[in-house]
Amino acid sequence: MLSTGKEPVPEIPKLQTNKTKSLPQVVFYILAILTFLLLGFIAVGSRSDPGTIDTTAYLRESLYFKENGGLPNALSLLLSGRYRQANQHPLYLLLLSLVASRDISFYPKAKLLTLAIGVVTFIFTFLTARKLFGERVGMLSAIFLLFNQLFMSYTTIVAAESLLALFFLLSWLFMAKGFENNKYFTYAGIFSGLAYLTKGSGLLLIPSFGLSSLLVYRLKVLKNKYFWSYFLFFFLSSFPLIVRNIVVYRNPFYNINNYVMWFDYYEQFFIPGIWQNPPTLLTYLQSHSLAFIYERFIFGIRGQAQLFIRALNSYSLVPLYELTGLVIMLLFIVGLYHLRNRGIKMFSLIITLTFFVLFSWYYYVVPNTRFLVPLIPMISVIASLSLSNLIQLSPRKLITVLPYLLIVALVFTAGFALYSEPIQNPFTNIEFADGYFDLLNWMKANIKEGDVYILGPTHSYNFEWHSSLGGRRIDFPLLSSYDEWEKFSKDNNVVYVILEKQILERRKDILGNYFSYEPEKGLVMLKEMEGWRIAFKDQREPTSFLVLRRSEDV
Repeated sequence: MLSTGKEPVPEIPKLQTNKTKSLPQVVFYILAILTFLLLGFIAVGSRSDPGTIDTTAYLRESLYFKENGGLPNALSLLLSGRYRQANQHPLYLLLLSLVASRDISFYPKAKLLTLAIGVVTFIFTFLTARKLFGERVGMLSAIFLLFNQLFMSYTTIVAAESLLALFFLLSWLFMAKGFENNKYFTYAGIFSGLAYLTKGSGLLLIPSFGLSSLLVYRLKVLKNKYFWSYFLFFFLSSFPLIVRNIVVYRNPFYNINNYVMWFDYYEQFFIPGIWQNPPTLLTYLQSHSLAFIYERFIFGIRGQAQLFIRALNSYSLVPLYELTGLVIMLLFIVGLYHLRNRGIKMFSLIITLTFFVLFSWYYYVVPNTRFLVPLIPMISVIASLSLSNLIQLSPRKLITVLPYLLIVALVFTAGFALYSEPIQNPFTNIEFADGYFDLLNWMKANIKEGDVYILGPTHSYNFEWHSSLGGRRIDFPLLSSYDEWEKFSKDNNVVYVILEKQILERRKDILGNYFSYEPEKGLVMLKEMEGWRIAFKDQREPTSFLVLRRSEDV
């Protein structure tokens, strides 16, 4: 029966009826937060490479907001279509813009801000668990999330995942309350919209909510105003991005990753002109046999199953490999079964399966555990519910001393971390690729406005997030022959090509006859590249980079 929000409704059953926290519980939560902060700060200080995954892209794009009016002008930038970024969504970038500056210190500031977001997500996770299922589940969920390797990893680098996980968690909380009292669907819609404003996978909340509502309430849900309020408030909270997408791309949910999923390999991203006519579901079905599609999907399912378990792995002093992840996965499955709220049971199952199926397909192109981060708080809560049920069967003495045992575990964890891991200053422990600043200084002195230069795809030499450079940068394209390269470089008026190890490895078909990489010498020119000469190179061995310039321009 649908709830209108007016009649009394049953509460979600709690495993513990006490609403006041005892002193051990208060001590536990304080220690849990402090331990999370300690582990997070240690990790922030040790993660010294600004080239980690998408870090430089986040820093660069947030500077766009900072240098174009900041947060007050963000709405105008989006609604007018002046902000055209179609990969990273704007909400996390806007938060980063609050601490953005075009200098090296921006990187540690961004990591610390991300850690702060992770701490908020951590706190809301155990508060949500306690609200829905009682004190014991709250404490256990804090332990599960604290020790989750993947969540801690993405909370201590520059990445949007911890913010996305927060909005996924709050959407899940208000859906849980909404399936008991439908008026809460409005709040679920708000947080789902904010999830989409943070990252494209937030869109998956919509079909998961719609399908679970239909399964629980059948077609009569279509007559319920609170059901529709979810979609209305999803739109209202994410409308700046939706309007921008319509204005610029004629598609309300445009994102380049919607097309990457129809790639055969990731490097297609760099084929010239591909974004003028990107692959779609229709073109994929026309160009691939059903047998291949089936094989790709089965391959993805096998790989994604391993990633799913790995995503749930916990820190351990003993090399348990995938065991902890497997145990937590089993606890999650059992916990789903024991959820008495049928609506949230259906939603939790559907959103998990949606992620699994979608990223099983995506696995063939981009296999990565990071896509599963938004589910980790929810899985931690449900797995904690399952473990709490098992503990309930234990002797009462064990139940009584559980808070004390968890406190001891936190104290041991904090002590061991302080003993075994050095605390490093994130503002001074920043590592750059060899020759990084030599190359930067040369580029500042030699590359002029209007010069087109090739640098990338690379994680090692990205300067735009802290320095202003002249010229226009493009990536080394994916081409099939040297003749195509010559045509591309002339058509695009390329003046300089900057080579380093990653670029050489990714463009061996074009560059392999001319350059190699040797561990002791670094980049080595095997023979002269027709039409190009070395204009500058790393002055130390092994040679980390080479700068080529058109012969006629030397």
